Amino acid sequence: MCVIALKYLEKYGWVGGKNRDRAYKPIVHIKKSFRRDTERLFIWDDGTKWTEGINEYGVGIISAASGSPKEMKKDEKAPKDLEKLQSKDGKRIRTALFEKTVDSALKQLIEDNVIGNTAIFSGEKCVLLESAVMAGEYKYETREFKKDEILVRTNHGIVVPGMGYQHGDNRKSSEVRRDMTIEKLEDASSPKDVLDALSQVDKKDPQFAPLRKVDKSSSEMQLWTSGQLIVMPKEKSLHYKPLNSKVEFDLNKLNSEDHKTKFEVISNNNLLELRGVSGFLEFLEL
Repeated sequence: MCVIALKYLEKYGWVGGKNRDRAYKPIVHIKKSFRRDTERLFIWDDGTKWTEGINEYGVGIISAASGSPKEMKKDEKAPKDLEKLQSKDGKRIRTALFEKTVDSALKQLIEDNVIGNTAIFSGEKCVLLESAVMAGEYKYETREFKKDEILVRTNHGIVVPGMGYQHGDNRKSSEVRRDMTIEKLEDASSPKDVLDALSQVDKKDPQFAPLRKVDKSSSEMQLWTSGQLIVMPKEKSLHYKPLNSKVEFDLNKLNSEDHKTKFEVISNNNLLELRGVSGFLEFLEL
């Protein structure tokens, strides 16, 4: 379960951030693809093959889980065998990243019946797709956000109200995480501010803040923020901060001078560019 947050910043255009919450510790690869003569840069979950990122045309896609109540219940559980849980929506997002415009990417996602709260955005345009399969029918709504608006979604529907969490602490957490992020994002003027809005914690109730940490005193299954993502279409860049996860990358291959997109590692809440680095990072913030 996740949080996505987007705001238009005068210097940077639309900037999208995400906290990716998991009930397991994922291995994330940063990959670049050149299929169909299109450069795509994305995160790749080694187990589920979940994907989101940006392409050479400056189209970015990020998403927060918010399907039917039945689907959400399934997603809450730690997978016993990741190899059997190949994300269909991850593949659909990779397909949409072949598109040259926000509108064409949105159309592709709708045609493929992508589920969740999905933001499709460029430097100058931001559209939200809320979608779920309910009672056997694919239902969706779209909305374009103005540059003076803020887009934040968690794990329930707003323009499609029946999506995602509907009751109890799960719904309360989804609403609280959204409200906290919006409030902090109001004053954001830089990509770091967007990240800061997503980095708020609650030590008393770790599940009720944008950045979820492990409550060591609890014996119940928990969700925690495994990593944070920033996508900046105007810069054609993807930035990733691993938290309770492992990440593999090779900047020699990702950031070649003739490439149109670039990857940066986020460390200590700063956006840092690392050149000529390849490796395997593991960050633990328990």
